Amino acid sequence: MATLATGLVGSGVFNTVSTFAAEQTKDVPVSYNSMTAIPDPENPNSPDYVINVPASITFTDENKDIDATVTMTEVSGAKYQGTKSADVSVASQNGYKLKNGGNKEIRYELRYKNNLMTGTNTSQLLSTMSKDSDKAMGSAKMIGSATATGNYVDTLVYTVASK
Repeated sequence: MATLATGLVGSGVFNTVSTFAAEQTKDVPVSYNSMTAIPDPENPNSPDYVINVPASITFTDENKDIDATVTMTEVSGAKYQGTKSADVSVASQNGYKLKNGGNKEIRYELRYKNNLMTGTNTSQLLSTMSKDSDKAMGSAKMIGSATATGNYVDTLVYTVASK
């Protein structure tokens, strides 16, 4: 809002005229990408290791390539030194498409160790993890773009199976 003051010098008359400028607002999402730990399935109450997967993957128009790396660590976060190994797999509920609740969707890719994950509700092995193979480099990349406004979502389900 702009304010313009006018007056007559020496007359004691002072008028205030307000003018309004056009304005627009935009909501901006704020997110924190932390890891979510999946405990050792053989001993979930006192795990020997945890598998750390992305807590969320949030695409924006400016950030269409997201780190989706998965790691195996000690519960403390230190490098895993134990003898166990685990198969880690992932499945997409929407076949690697973000859907807006209607009939609109945006395609994205999820890759681990350069392998493209595919399918709907089909669990795919992304890595066998152990102390010698404790990191699976991953990335999620939005391929398409929105054709209508709205919130587009998918759910990834990570599964850990002891070996």
